[in-house]
Amino acid sequence: MKKVTVVSVLLVLVMVAMVVEGQRQRKKPADKAKQDKKKDLFWFKVAENSTSSCQNVDEENPTSTVVEGPPAESCEADAERFCFCGKKGKEVAVNWKYICGECRENKPFSFKIEKKGKGKNKGKG
Repeated sequence: MKKVTVVSVLLVLVMVAMVVEGQRQRKKPADKAKQDKKKDLFWFKVAENSTSSCQNVDEENPTSTVVEGPPAESCEADAERFCFCGKKGKEVAVNWKYICGECRENKPFSFKIEKKGKGKNKGKG
């Protein structure tokens, strides 16, 4: 009788551990939505103060390589700074948004967008 009880308890513990591990491994809907949004970002690097590069963009014949995904994925060093023209979504857009920011090393990198009017130079030109 004791053997059956011990085996039953062990079996229940193993099943509980499997359920807990399965829940831990499962992606949350919010994480999946966040990942999907990252895929809808498109951008290309431009020179600082080159806001005109973001106007009248010809997506069929781009002058620079268009990158899909968050800018942080292109960061190579902490405090690396660059500007880019960006858009959200796969729809064709003529006018893209001019953005500058700085790479921050954390997991492995994030990209801190500068607020307009702040930073080394204001984005005019």
